[in-house]
Amino acid sequence: MTDTFETTLARIISQKSIFESLDERAVEIGVVLPLLRQVGWNTEDVLEVYPQRKLSNGKVDYDLQICGESRILIEVKSWGPNLDDGNEKQLERYCRSAKPELAVLTSGQMWRLYLPPTQRVGLKRKQFVDIDVTEQPTETKQIFRRFLARDKMVDFKPTVSAAKKLLKEIQGQEKLKEALTDALNELANDKDKLAQVLQKLVERKGIQQSLENVKHVLEEPAFRGIVNEVGTGTKSQKKPASFSILASPNGQKMMSHTVGKPKGWYNFLSELCELMHERHRESFRENMLSMADRFAESKGPKFSEPIGEVGIYARKLLTSGQIRTACYEIVTKFGYPEDSLVILDSDGVKL
Repeated sequence: MTDTFETTLARIISQKSIFESLDERAVEIGVVLPLLRQVGWNTEDVLEVYPQRKLSNGKVDYDLQICGESRILIEVKSWGPNLDDGNEKQLERYCRSAKPELAVLTSGQMWRLYLPPTQRVGLKRKQFVDIDVTEQPTETKQIFRRFLARDKMVDFKPTVSAAKKLLKEIQGQEKLKEALTDALNELANDKDKLAQVLQKLVERKGIQQSLENVKHVLEEPAFRGIVNEVGTGTKSQKKPASFSILASPNGQKMMSHTVGKPKGWYNFLSELCELMHERHRESFRENMLSMADRFAESKGPKFSEPIGEVGIYARKLLTSGQIRTACYEIVTKFGYPEDSLVILDSDGVKL
C-alpha cells in the first residue's frame, strides 16, 4: 500500500510517545523527511534537500533548493510542544545568511512558518503559521500543500504572495484586538459609562434596573474581572505591584507578597501561582489543571504563556480582566476566601 500524506501523518502521531524520548535526528528521519516526500521533495537528492548546509553563521538542518537556489530553510528541534525564542533567533541568523523565500522552525509536533526577516523586522513578526500536527491534522495537510510543496516553490512568487496576504490578515487581527482591548479598558474604567451601557443592554432583555443598582452589582466580586487595566496615560499605574492574602485555610493571617517586577498581569499571575505552588505542592497541579479552559500542562497553540517556574501554561491572549478573575478563582481552589485576595497597584491603591 502506497503511503499518502494522511497515512504518513497518522503514523507519526501514533508514534509521538516514541519521539518524545528521542533526539532531533530522530525527528528529522521519522517526521520531517517523510512529510517532505509527501509534498514532492526528493529527500534522496542532497542538492534538492540539502542537509546540514554550512552558512557563514552556522549550519542549518535543511535547505530546500531548486536549481541551486534556496527556497525554504528548515531548522529541526526535539519533539514536543515547545519552540523558544532562542530557536527562532537561530533560524533568523540562518535566514539572513541564506536569504530563502520561506523558513520553517519545527519540533516535529509544532511547525512554524515564516517569511524571511528584513533589515528592520525580525523573524518573530514574520510568522504566518503556527500549527500542532497532533491536534490539527487536516489543517497540517492544507498548510503543507499550500506553502511547503515542491511544486509551489518552482514558481514561488504566488506562494510567497499568499503567505504575505495571510501574514497581513494576522497582523490586522492583532491590531483589531489591541484596539478593542484599549476601547474595552477605557470603557471598563469609566464606571458611569460602563453602567449606562449595561443598563441599556439589560433593558433590551426586559429587565428594568436603576443605574445605581447596576453600579452596585458591578462592584461585586464576581464582576471584578470586568475591570481591566486602564488605557493610555495611566495604564502603567494600574498594573499589579503587590498582593495580600488576608486569610488562609487554617485561619491564620498570611503575609503580603510583592510582585518582583510589575510587568503586567501575566507576571502577577505567575507570582501568585508560584506562591500557591510553594505552599500547596501536593495539590497544586490538580487544582490548576482543573481550570482546563485557562491552564494546561503542555505548551501548545492555545496555551503558550509560561506561568513562572511551575510547569503550567496559561491560555494566550487572556485579557487583564480574565487573568484577574482567574486569580480570585485560584485562591478559592486552595481553600482561601475569594475576598481575602487584595491586589494593589504601585501606589498602593486597591485594584
